[in-house]
Amino acid sequence: MYSQFSTSSSSISHLEVNYLVKFQRDTANTQSLSQEVASLLIGEKTSVFKSTQKVIYDSLTLAEVDKSIKNAGGGTVMLNLQNVPSPRIISEVYKDSDRVYIYDEVLKTGFLYPVDAKLDWNILNETKIISGYTCRRAEVTFNRRSYTAWFTADLPFSEGPYIFKGLPGLVLEVSDSANLYSFQLAGLKKVVKPIVAPSGIETTHTKFSKVRSDFMGDPVGVFESQTKFKTPFKDRDRIIKLHQSNNNFIF
Repeated sequence: MYSQFSTSSSSISHLEVNYLVKFQRDTANTQSLSQEVASLLIGEKTSVFKSTQKVIYDSLTLAEVDKSIKNAGGGTVMLNLQNVPSPRIISEVYKDSDRVYIYDEVLKTGFLYPVDAKLDWNILNETKIISGYTCRRAEVTFNRRSYTAWFTADLPFSEGPYIFKGLPGLVLEVSDSANLYSFQLAGLKKVVKPIVAPSGIETTHTKFSKVRSDFMGDPVGVFESQTKFKTPFKDRDRIIKLHQSNNNFIF
């Protein structure tokens, strides 16, 4: 049905921008607040936006896999991830020239799909200072949400967190009108790091949304059909509520 897909090989960054991402996990519950730091690595033609905790998680997961393979007994690989903290933000955004891809997961299965990220920004004359940088206000409506961004021409990168790119300067802040998501500058520095393209099952946004919707509609049923494990009856309601309350998607 799908094929494995990855974008072009890694390149090198020259700037790392960290953002504090605050979001409501459940759009119907204003108390379901969460936050995590994510980083934007910017290279000459490529960039990647990813949770810093996910960077750690992915690295530790690979280390655990290597360790388990080396210690495998009788051909059995035992993988222990109990001590690896899980990230709150799973999705990643990778940009290669004018092409933008989103990586996301359903039940630990990674999917990668291209998106049209050319946002129709309305740049206003209003300004404010963020971390010493003079920023201008810009507004856009995307996926039925209204967003306000603040960008600075002092950092001439047409980049920003997640898919909020395409302005004549780096986006330092962005949030939607309902405060379901906000991204705030937490720091920036010159760094030389590899910009690694995510890999996953090639798909489209429409097909991925269908997979995600099917899982959200029946998380226990989808889990059992894919893993052949039976969920204890006493845990079913808790698991259903847990997954169905995690419903705040930008895309």
